[in-house]
Amino acid sequence: MRESCIFCTIKHLMTAMVLLREYRSDPNEYKLHYFYAMGELVEAGTESEVLWPVLSTAIRDARLELETGYPDGVVDFDGLLELAVPIWDKVSNEESNII
Repeated sequence: MRESCIFCTIKHLMTAMVLLREYRSDPNEYKLHYFYAMGELVEAGTESEVLWPVLSTAIRDARLELETGYPDGVVDFDGLLELAVPIWDKVSNEESNII
C-alpha cells in the first residue's frame, strides 16, 4: 500500500464535490457524475488510509451514504474538510521546515 498523501486526499474530495455539483445542476446531462464522485471518494479514502484512519473512515462513511442515498445522497464536504485541513496545515508546516 502506498503512503498517504493529504494533498491528494483533498484533491479527490474537491473533485467529488465538483462532480456532485454538476450532477445536481442537471441530473439528466450529468448522471454519470454521481458515480464518478463515488469513485473519487474511494480514492480519497485510500489516499488517507495509512496515516489518517479517522479521516479515511469518515470519507468511507460519506461514500456509503452517497451510495445508499442515490439519487439524492448528500456528502458533508465541509465536515470532511474540517478533518483534512488541519492535517494539511501540519504536513505543510513540517515540509517547509525541511527546506
